[in-house]
Amino acid sequence: MLGAVASADGGPRPGGPAGGRIPAAQVTGGSVAGRRVAGGGCGGTLVDALARTPQFSVFLAQVRQAGIAGDLGGRGPYTLFVPTNRAFARVSARRLRSIESSPRQLRRLLWYHVVPGKWSATQAKQLTSAQTVTGDKVSMSVVGSALKVNGATVRQADIHTCNGVIHVVDAVLLPPAQ
Repeated sequence: MLGAVASADGGPRPGGPAGGRIPAAQVTGGSVAGRRVAGGGCGGTLVDALARTPQFSVFLAQVRQAGIAGDLGGRGPYTLFVPTNRAFARVSARRLRSIESSPRQLRRLLWYHVVPGKWSATQAKQLTSAQTVTGDKVSMSVVGSALKVNGATVRQADIHTCNGVIHVVDAVLLPPAQ
């Protein structure tokens, strides 16, 4: 099973988002490894969808600050677990300032929300984990009928774009300490 890995600066290595096609996400505990969802209509790129949606303005601003908008707007496909502005408001201001002041930490935080491949919510519900672009895994579970990613609830699923799919989460996914 393959997944993209991060470089020393927290961004993807060549062959990752900026360097060409990404292998299917590494997944465990599911029977859908390597399959992708056929997208619905093409509503622009992931970045275009972020820009059209005011509740994603904090995430989009960070994507632009980190200089990864071109990568997220590239070929993909990617699955993006995007936190809302309200989710960012629940992160302590001190911690958020610390992350935003370090380009490496900011890129790592943002790429931790991205899984290579295009995974529908239905497919993701069959998984127990998925490897993000950083190389770290996020846990996947289902509580009732809700998909959870590292404990965050997917509030809106399957927003299809030309280069991936967005699932809206109610918390910022914080990567493990290094």
